[in-house]
Amino acid sequence: MFYTYRHIRLDTGTPFYVGKGSNNRAFEKRGRNKYWKNIVKSKGYRVEIIQDNMNEEDAFAFEEKLIKLYKSLGYCEANLTDGGEGLKGFTPWNKGTTVSESMKKQISNKLKGIIPSIETRNKISKANKGKIRTPEVVEKLRKIGKERGSPMQGRKCSDSHKNKISNKIKGLKRSEETKDKIALSNSKGSFKVLDYNENLIGIWHNQAKCSRDLKIPRTTISACIHGRMKSFNGYKFILIPTN
Repeated sequence: MFYTYRHIRLDTGTPFYVGKGSNNRAFEKRGRNKYWKNIVKSKGYRVEIIQDNMNEEDAFAFEEKLIKLYKSLGYCEANLTDGGEGLKGFTPWNKGTTVSESMKKQISNKLKGIIPSIETRNKISKANKGKIRTPEVVEKLRKIGKERGSPMQGRKCSDSHKNKISNKIKGLKRSEETKDKIALSNSKGSFKVLDYNENLIGIWHNQAKCSRDLKIPRTTISACIHGRMKSFNGYKFILIPTN
């Protein structure tokens, strides 16, 4: 369940922020804007829950209504938006501005050589999980990568480094799931398996899994698919054409 709350200045007793939340959100100080933090630091505040036991949609609507009312009276100075879902009513400070090429180069040079910490990488990874890139973004990233080239291009590994990599990999066992992924990436198409009577046994997307499922050597399956063998133990393997 959700609720709508307000934060009251201790010096004037007026609301300077209205929000919607659940659990302990009304009492948290993290994730607040600089205006909210300045008021809290210099004036102090108290928390009031205005209405609770609401669904999220109703809480958003009530939040928006309260912010509109208080702003018309000159309050809610720490609310940067009109409330409701998203950032409706918020105008970014840099909207409409363009960054010059010289400034871009300055920023690029300043960032060169800076290696993000493991904690920062984990935060970035967590923030990007579940995000779906649009085809336009994918194409843009592909072009950028093509222009930049591989960071390893022209580099050579020393013999000691090769030995370190080799020793680290030794003894590692791949899971069945990993084997299937590798086989799928290396496979050149799906294929179907028929019995002597042309009945469909099944369709497989990689030879490794089919080999495990039917207890048939992978090399034999490959030979049948590519016409070097007609069949094996009553099974026929036929490659499915791709459009």
